[in-house]
Amino acid sequence: MNIIKSCIVLVALFTQFGWSLNTVAAQTTSDKRVSIASFEDKSGQLTANEALDQKYIPSNERPNAGLSKSALWLKIKIPPSQNNEKQYLTVWPPRLDNIELYRVMEPALAPDSSENTTQSAASFERIPIQSERKNFSFFSKFARLNNFELGNSDTPQVFLLKLKSDFALQAKLKIANADASVDGLLNQEFVLGGIILALIPLIFILLALSVHYKSNIYTSYFFTLSSTLILYLLIQGFNLSKILFGINVEIENQMIHLIVVNTLCSLLFISFGIEYLGISGKVLANGRKIMIVLFGLDFIGTFYDAVPALKFLAFTGLIFSFFYVYTLSVYIPQYRKSQLIVASIFISMSLMGIFAILNILGLSGIQSIDTQLFQLTRLVLVPFIFGTILWVLEKENEEKLIAISSEKTLQEKISTAEIQRRVLYENFITMLVHEIKTPLSTIQIASSSLKRHISENSPEQKRIDNISASTNEINQIFNKCLQVIDIENQTIAVDPIEFTLGMLVEDLKKSINSSLVDFEVSYNPRINTDYVILRTIILNLLTNAIKYAKEGSVIKFATHSMTSSTDANGRLLFKVTNQIGTVGSPDPERVFSRYYRSESAKQFAGSGLGLWLSQQLATYINSNINMLIQKDEISFQLELSLI
Repeated sequence: MNIIKSCIVLVALFTQFGWSLNTVAAQTTSDKRVSIASFEDKSGQLTANEALDQKYIPSNERPNAGLSKSALWLKIKIPPSQNNEKQYLTVWPPRLDNIELYRVMEPALAPDSSENTTQSAASFERIPIQSERKNFSFFSKFARLNNFELGNSDTPQVFLLKLKSDFALQAKLKIANADASVDGLLNQEFVLGGIILALIPLIFILLALSVHYKSNIYTSYFFTLSSTLILYLLIQGFNLSKILFGINVEIENQMIHLIVVNTLCSLLFISFGIEYLGISGKVLANGRKIMIVLFGLDFIGTFYDAVPALKFLAFTGLIFSFFYVYTLSVYIPQYRKSQLIVASIFISMSLMGIFAILNILGLSGIQSIDTQLFQLTRLVLVPFIFGTILWVLEKENEEKLIAISSEKTLQEKISTAEIQRRVLYENFITMLVHEIKTPLSTIQIASSSLKRHISENSPEQKRIDNISASTNEINQIFNKCLQVIDIENQTIAVDPIEFTLGMLVEDLKKSINSSLVDFEVSYNPRINTDYVILRTIILNLLTNAIKYAKEGSVIKFATHSMTSSTDANGRLLFKVTNQIGTVGSPDPERVFSRYYRSESAKQFAGSGLGLWLSQQLATYINSNINMLIQKDEISFQLELSLI
């Protein structure tokens, strides 16, 4: 339970700090001889004369009726003025704009009396409110103030103060002389300016982090801090809708809607923070979805009836806050010391949220605590939270750098190993081809020699022809393997030369069984390209067509001249066509893939490299091979520029 202990200590320090400031302020601005009693008017419609006759109970300077439609009447007895000084009553927070103050003329009822006494002869003087701040900071001309001049008197005075709020009915009363009142206002102005000037840079930094990293934790805290600042300004009497848009909307109505957004953003920030600590994201993600739906409905409800909607908001916030405190205290591994501070911050936020909600609800035992203490503590937490976010950012960057470094090291190792593997592979293939080609050449020479001494059409000649065909096929496979290595190493040298189409056709006829191919060549243009590459491509296409064509059919090799807007001399189209045999049509998407062979084509010998190799070689002569299937025929086409 180290996290809980750390959290309790942290909250205790913040609370003591805020309480100390609050105590000093109270001692300098309040007269302890003042007595206060309260009465809650459920109807909210009583007049001052009717309220005076009610039963009052002792109260203090921090009345709190919670979320209620009631009016709160306070009976205040002030002792005689010292040194004939004027007394002033300041009601905080300035957001309260439904305030009435009456001086009870005669007879005055002691405010600490709890007995019912009829005061039919009493008369009242309505004291005007001073809502404008004068001669203070730049912010003064935008913010309202609830200040009353009580005057001076050498006899005790009794006042009736009526408070009513559409939001939480919480207040803090300060009664002091003119000098102390001015000092208190100056202190408030100083604190207000400091908070605004401190938070705005943090908000812009968070905005930059949110845009750059697109992280939920930064975005949610950006909205949390922004809405907190706006909420604080509203509490201090800034009518932002009027200042920014010229629309006069009551401050408390603005707060009612903003508090829903602020609470949702705060809980989302805590949720994303908990998830960052490594706790199961599925439960938290589902919780966020439920939370967004509930708060969305509650936001709509605030436009119809604010008090029930805010009570629903309070209880929903309590449930999620307790859940987050439980989750943080149970599921964080104890040995992860680097996360203790982060967890403590989030637990502190959750606990402070719980106390603030209970205070807003006006819960007995908590309602007398100063609400400004919670605001102060929450603002004191801001730099700690911001520091936590920066720590998270630094941690993420550190992890990214480590990951990048590890990835780079791994890639270098893989690259080195791959290069070594490829060198071994190429050396092995080259050695293997060399060693096998020597006996193959011997077999070819021997078969050619034997063929000259055997009569034509004899069984022996057919066997020798089969031997020659097999050795030629093995030679072609080896040549393809060597070409694959050259392509992968990009070591193929392009050597363009000028030649005629007739020369190429004659060469092709000698290299294949010309009886199976119909060469349709009607003219003899001049070509300038790499002869070996072009011959290899067309020979591969012809060999492929002969292998997979319909049995007994003839392969067509044709050339056509084509006009071109980019080539002034036109282009030459090579076309190899065969009828589709028993293996069927190839897959158009995979036909030029390395090692591709359809299942039905595996009955024939082959490596699956021919078409892939031809397509790769075509790029070296600035061309491309296309496949066209029409009914029962398949064609492969290649275009070249003419001289």
